[in-house]
Amino acid sequence: SSCSAKPNVEEAVKILAEHYSRMDTSSALDLLSDELDVKKIFPILKAIFSHNKTRSRRNQVTKSLYRIENLRVRSEYIRTRSKQVRIDNQTKCFYCSRRIGNAAFVRYPKNEVVVHYVCSENFQASVDGI
Repeated sequence: SSCSAKPNVEEAVKILAEHYSRMDTSSALDLLSDELDVKKIFPILKAIFSHNKTRSRRNQVTKSLYRIENLRVRSEYIRTRSKQVRIDNQTKCFYCSRRIGNAAFVRYPKNEVVVHYVCSENFQASVDGI
């Protein structure tokens, strides 16, 4: 004799409503009978929609914060990029104190320091070490 237990739909709905975030709800709902009354799965749907709405709001806030940060960085970039530096015969490298002359150089926008390109790695290491 085979044991044919009747599925406990109410318990299944309860478990889905409580643990929907840890499972593939679409597949789980597919396992339920097509004849199942929508009223019985309403708690699941309500929980899923509420969760999705909350997640959507959180994503919108995060997106807005990233947009604000992007605008701040762009503004700082434009401001920094628009600053001019004048190199003449008297301009000296902040790191080695020799004249810049026609050599390649690096300007650090934060403190307006100018150093030879070849000195920039050592200068950066000395600044990072502080």
